[in-house]
Amino acid sequence: MAEIEGGRRQAVAIPLDVASEESIKAGAKSVLERFGKVEILVNNAGITRDGLAMAMKRADWDDVLGRTLPGPSC
Repeated sequence: MAEIEGGRRQAVAIPLDVASEESIKAGAKSVLERFGKVEILVNNAGITRDGLAMAMKRADWDDVLGRTLPGPSC
């Protein structure tokens, strides 16, 4: 972010839980209150459950995919 802010630009990192609609809404509200609009957005989210995919429990696999891959609303 230092490179971005080196000029007359601003950047902010907003940590949130991509699995939580409330967290996403709060993050969006925070950005819009600060900047008024979004010009560039980088989504970087993902989790892992240590182990081979073929040995994972179904719930763990669904959890990993649900947080790492974009959902139907993206």
